[in-house]
Amino acid sequence: MSSPLSRLVGERLDEVTFILDYWQLVASGLRLTVFTTLEVRIGELRVRVGDDPFRNRLCEQIGKTVRAVEFFDDEALVLVFEDGSEVRCSVAPEDHRGPEAMTFDAPGDPFVVI
Repeated sequence: MSSPLSRLVGERLDEVTFILDYWQLVASGLRLTVFTTLEVRIGELRVRVGDDPFRNRLCEQIGKTVRAVEFFDDEALVLVFEDGSEVRCSVAPEDHRGPEAMTFDAPGDPFVVI
């Protein structure tokens, strides 16, 4: 059985919302809310939360289609886009500020807590 997050594959990232200390990434109504550290990778460029270009690099992903969703235990959930760029959402225990790293809300599927 595939993960509900696989529904993101083939969808275009429509919006990125910056909320006080977390982020929401929305693709065709599918909402990934991230409470941990984010990193954007574009080729050799790596920018993380707190880096000056972070906001711009994350917003540049808007309009791109998700090619793959990869999960690495105790490391990261990775959205890989059509151009090879990535948004890496940490699931490392040291990056947790609460009991969950992120949530995923997809109409018709159970609410997912990671």
